Amino acid sequence: MINYRTEDVARKVRQLAPSGVDSIIEMDLSRNAAYYPDILKPYASCAVARQSGWEARQSGWQFSGRGVGMIVAA
Repeated sequence: MINYRTEDVARKVRQLAPSGVDSIIEMDLSRNAAYYPDILKPYASCAVARQSGWEARQSGWQFSGRGVGMIVAA
């Protein structure tokens, strides 16, 4: 588990998975999308359970060029 309040999320993920991760179950896209370029492998998948605002949706679109699949819960 990674405590985003006290740890550098991207650094901790890279420590646990040096080549990046294949998938994420996202609980707050607007808070965490900025980490994705550093932690996701190309063609990774992301299931989004929650997002806080429009900027989160725009952030997610930037990953489509890397083949990242986004599934957003309604």
